[in-house]
Amino acid sequence: MSTEAEQSDPFAAPARELIAEKDAFRLTVRAHAEIEQLVLMALQSVFVDSKLPDDLKHIGFARSLSLAIALGLIPPELKQVVKSLTDLRNEFAHAGGPNELSAARAKELIRPIRPLLPDKIIQELKGKSPLFYLRVAVFVIYVELARAIRLATAERDFAEQAVAEVRAKPILTVEEITELLAQGDSLAWIHRGGGWGHLKPSRLVRV
Repeated sequence: MSTEAEQSDPFAAPARELIAEKDAFRLTVRAHAEIEQLVLMALQSVFVDSKLPDDLKHIGFARSLSLAIALGLIPPELKQVVKSLTDLRNEFAHAGGPNELSAARAKELIRPIRPLLPDKIIQELKGKSPLFYLRVAVFVIYVELARAIRLATAERDFAEQAVAEVRAKPILTVEEITELLAQGDSLAWIHRGGGWGHLKPSRLVRV
């Protein structure tokens, strides 16, 4: 049964399920699938109606991640750890890959994100199993991506509201237009098709 916090936060339940995974192979594959979806959601969040342009739908995960980082949606520190997770996923998924996660490989996953970890977590890493390292890496990636989506969505909503408010406001009142026209030659450019002359009257007049 989901908690009240999980019902209000769509990212909570998947994060719990990932961290509870006890098999390194399943955790790696499931985590990478979730991360791919989160990167897609992060990119969608900056577009109108959260719709990704057709030209960006088939650029692949690596390019999608790079684009999200270039847009400032995802911390650049995550790129290397996501790449390491991708490599690990590929090794697990393809023939000839390792049957289990080694301690050395697990520590490689953590290294790029150590600056993001609280001191308490870093201390707890000492002597822990490779699976614990993998869980921490997955959790940090997931949390940072979820935070990126929230921020990007909030910024987009704010921008859309600001644009809507500007569009709703007329540029000039009738009195202001009359005053400008009364100035004569100094506004001769209006009558040559420039400036306000390009705008519809309904956008000029405030009743």
